[in-house]
Amino acid sequence: MKNYLELIEKFHNGELSNEELEKFKIKLRSNPEFKKDFDLYKEINNAILEDDVIELRNQVNSIQGSSINDTQKNRIRKLYSNKWYLAAAVITIVIIIGTFLISIISDTYSNEELFKKYYEPEDAVLITRSGNSESDLDLTKALQQFEQQNYKEAIPLLRKIDNNVLSRFYLGIAYIETNDFSKAINEFKGVIDHGDNLFIEQSEWYLGLCYLISNEKNKAIKDFRKIIYENSLYKPEAEEILNKIK
Repeated sequence: MKNYLELIEKFHNGELSNEELEKFKIKLRSNPEFKKDFDLYKEINNAILEDDVIELRNQVNSIQGSSINDTQKNRIRKLYSNKWYLAAAVITIVIIIGTFLISIISDTYSNEELFKKYYEPEDAVLITRSGNSESDLDLTKALQQFEQQNYKEAIPLLRKIDNNVLSRFYLGIAYIETNDFSKAINEFKGVIDHGDNLFIEQSEWYLGLCYLISNEKNKAIKDFRKIIYENSLYKPEAEEILNKIK
């Protein structure tokens, strides 16, 4: 931007050679960023000139037709010089702030946005079991309700089943779907602590998402780092979230 400003000022002051002037015109047509800075410079210049015309008119009226002495001429030249520096500062600040805001908007997301982007509910696995115990029947009914997305109806049926990793995992999902994230966290931690089942990787993933939506940022980061370290099925998604998390 500094080089652009110096070049634009030379153009404005008529200090460019014929060859430099041709290059300036080509750059103005072919470089959108340069054109934007040039237009902004002109707008600021026009605003400054309007202010200076008013101030100069007031000074002329105040001396009632007498010639402007050297001190006043120097003062006016100093006024122009200071305002050119101000114009340069304004242009620089606008560009820096714009670049910073674009960077923030494009690279980071809120916790809620990340959750919505990466969360997908697990499909129910309907299991036919040979037993006819009450817990077997409750599990079948619960998973049927879950499959139909009747999560509120599935929750009490899943809660009736004790010491069952499958029921705890789907209970955690049902709690997410009903926005009860603290209870979902407890269920997924229970599945993980069990230590010997097929739902550990999924539970670690959903646990991290629950921490995220609950604004427990440090716990979420720790969980996603663990997923990456263990080379889990969800490693790519965990890496993406860590790159985008605020």
